[in-house]
Amino acid sequence: MLPSLLGTMIFIFIPFLDVIFKSFFNSVSGEFVAFKNYINIFNNEAFKLASFNTFKFICICIPLLVGLSLLVAILLNNMTFKQEFFKTTFLIPTIFTVSVLSLLNSFKVFREAYLVAGEYPHNSMYMLQHTFNNWFNSLDIDKLSAGATVLSVIIFILILMLQKRLGE
Repeated sequence: MLPSLLGTMIFIFIPFLDVIFKSFFNSVSGEFVAFKNYINIFNNEAFKLASFNTFKFICICIPLLVGLSLLVAILLNNMTFKQEFFKTTFLIPTIFTVSVLSLLNSFKVFREAYLVAGEYPHNSMYMLQHTFNNWFNSLDIDKLSAGATVLSVIIFILILMLQKRLGE
């Protein structure tokens, strides 16, 4: 238990606390700027657009993915004719995709948008991944830190709400 706790502390909690700390400072001068970095990201049009598109994507795609997956699983489970063949047929693309994606860098996974829309993704496809990738490329640590902290807080609140709802 202790090695796991130490590993988690060293590789997750301490860097996360460092990101929170950096979100309140100017990355170049080291000057304390309080909530200026947060105000900057909330006033950033690219961040607003990306947040809206990502939220829309999650609200549409996740229920569709789960619903269709459940439907296919139920249909496969109730099949009597060549059930094993169809189960294997559905798993092969999953295995292939997982192995290919595990070889790619996480920043390059979403590059297919550039193939569809050219050098820069269309506004309808601009997601938080693109915003963070752009901030990373320009080494805008202030915005990256503030954005990562905001997203972490939102995810934490959503998890708490889900736990409360499921606990009732």
